[in-house]
Amino acid sequence: MALLFIDLDRFKFVNNNLGHNTGDLLLKEMALRLKNCLRQSDTVAHMGGDEFTVILTPASNPRAAAIFACKIPKIISEPWSLAGNEFVVSASIGISLYADAGTLLQKADMAMYRAKEKRNNTYRFYTDAYNEND
Repeated sequence: MALLFIDLDRFKFVNNNLGHNTGDLLLKEMALRLKNCLRQSDTVAHMGGDEFTVILTPASNPRAAAIFACKIPKIISEPWSLAGNEFVVSASIGISLYADAGTLLQKADMAMYRAKEKRNNTYRFYTDAYNEND
């Protein structure tokens, strides 16, 4: 399996400038957009705040996870029209593969922070080098 850890970039801006109700609507719509691009065997979950996870099963290789990860910026960057406001958001995505559940989530979270360091609307796979550099 593969686990994708998705963090919405600049979500705090939405909450602070457009209100928490608009932020809540964005999270609900985000969940629907993600759900609509999943296979029946996959799972999406809202982890809290502006974070989501997607479990891809089966994910036979890193390429399969990368193909799905490339879809996410496309569906997220389509303009959002919520509560009379139109705006665009982006996301940072961390991906981990082939580990027990706790480790999978921890590694995907680390990879997501690496993606945030690079730029918005990108993904990074977890590598063991992250542990060596931290």
